[in-house]
Amino acid sequence: MPETAGGIGRVVDTAGMETVTGHTRLAAEQEEVNEEPKRSREDEAEEEWMLRRLANFRHDWTRAWSEYFGDVEKRIEAPPMRFSQEPAPSYAKLLDALQIFSVGVLELKGTMCCWPIDVFGFIAMRDSLYQNRNYIFERTREDCQTLTAEHSSLVLTGPCRAILLYDPVAIEIELRVKGTRPSEDKVLSAQIFDYNCISQRGKAGSLLKDMAPDLCCTLEFSSSLVQPVSTRTSRYSTLGTEWCLSRMMGLLSFHVMLYS
Repeated sequence: MPETAGGIGRVVDTAGMETVTGHTRLAAEQEEVNEEPKRSREDEAEEEWMLRRLANFRHDWTRAWSEYFGDVEKRIEAPPMRFSQEPAPSYAKLLDALQIFSVGVLELKGTMCCWPIDVFGFIAMRDSLYQNRNYIFERTREDCQTLTAEHSSLVLTGPCRAILLYDPVAIEIELRVKGTRPSEDKVLSAQIFDYNCISQRGKAGSLLKDMAPDLCCTLEFSSSLVQPVSTRTSRYSTLGTEWCLSRMMGLLSFHVMLYS
């Protein structure tokens, strides 16, 4: 029922006001829900600095190597199997190689301070034989890996061939943490980490640990220098039996048990 307001005969439709006010309030609440949370200036400044540093490396790489190796994002095409149908050339010789065993997120720093985290992105090696990316870790946003404080090692997916350790190896790192939506993703690490082969030559066969600190985390690389080394790629098929294979590669030996 319309009411008389103020005793002066003016009719006020309070039901209509409530309806209009209710719709206005609902729209305001919906707008607040749909609004994306704003990133802090500190977060944005950190990410901008890390990504700019990585962009500078890629710019310099393009100027130096694109004429010979193509695009900066091109992955390595050299196969792991070489000279399988003909003898190796006379100039071929054994060289040192770098074996990466694990890469772990040692600690979270700055605004990245809460476990667990869902990580995606890549880590790629660039050696002096082929300057293209030789991925040791590569995951898309839809296939991220969850890390916790107790289990913080990345599941490595490479390399696709041995990493030559003749000159320092450039390790290209671009890792991100998945948010609830793409606009909330954060940069975990974006840097170039140089592995100094010269300082490690006297430690061949030993387990080495190298730290790659960044603004939001520190990465720990566990590796070994193998000298000299030859690689072998073999294909096997089981014929309904169980057997064991053992081989040597450089200074490392391992055993593989195959089941039918």
